[in-house]
Amino acid sequence: MDEEWIPSDIMKIEPWYRNFYENTATVQFNHRVLGTSTAVGAIGLAALGLSPARAALLTPQVRKGLYAIGLASAGQVTLGITTLLTYVPLSLAAAHQIGSIVVLTSGVYLTHSLRYARPAVLRMARGATAGKPSAVGKQ
Repeated sequence: MDEEWIPSDIMKIEPWYRNFYENTATVQFNHRVLGTSTAVGAIGLAALGLSPARAALLTPQVRKGLYAIGLASAGQVTLGITTLLTYVPLSLAAAHQIGSIVVLTSGVYLTHSLRYARPAVLRMARGATAGKPSAVGKQ
């Protein structure tokens, strides 16, 4: 946006709330900030979850979900930047829209796969709380 990190035209329209859907500079800035934070969070989650210390505790489905969300987010950022640098050709703009569906689907798959824990993880969790009184199973 004119080689500025924060555009000078941001929040110029009155009343202020119209900027979020009528001011191109504000909309683009919001898209950039939300896209960057989503990508950093998703790629960071994938990197943290796939670290050697944690990877052994994950089910194959969770590992696939972490790979999917990390790759989909990285691909979406790359596609978004490429779309802007090539002055928004329709084919890349449409691919960027489809990429958002891929990122969402990857997140849903990862969330679903986290419901199923490996038995070793459950045993570790029970062992950690073995010294504490538990209301579960007592009548």
